[in-house]
Amino acid sequence: MIRGLEAAEEIEGVEVFVAGVSGEPGNLRTGGGRVLDVTGRAPTIGAARVLAMQGVAAVSWPGMQYRTDIAAIAATEGS
Repeated sequence: MIRGLEAAEEIEGVEVFVAGVSGEPGNLRTGGGRVLDVTGRAPTIGAARVLAMQGVAAVSWPGMQYRTDIAAIAATEGS
């Protein structure tokens, strides 16, 4: 079961998109593959990335994996 979706979406500037899941809200399960997109929205890429990673940290399920490199270079370039 996927936990923490509500907590992630309570973070101002964070939105979670789901795909490849089954069940009802509050009781979603993964169907395998890429099942979530956690997006941060902020004035800079760096700030948006921080928000997105806070959202990711709020979510969990057994065997969960996620990328940590997305927007990393752009965030360090001051964009």
